[in-house]
Amino acid sequence: MDLMEQVVELEKRIMNLEKKLERKQMETISPIRLFWEALASLLFGVVIIGPLITGVYALVVLLMSYMN
Repeated sequence: MDLMEQVVELEKRIMNLEKKLERKQMETISPIRLFWEALASLLFGVVIIGPLITGVYALVVLLMSYMN
């Protein structure tokens, strides 16, 4: 009896997850949102990641020049 109840509960959960998956697949990203996310990613790279990489590179070059 207990095993059958667990199977029924799991079937209900699977059905719920399948419905959520169908809804998720139907959603489309608007071009404006896609453009905004791309622009935000580009700005993050230019403002945060670029200077960080440049600083690390400059530090390595500076340390190498002192070693000579």
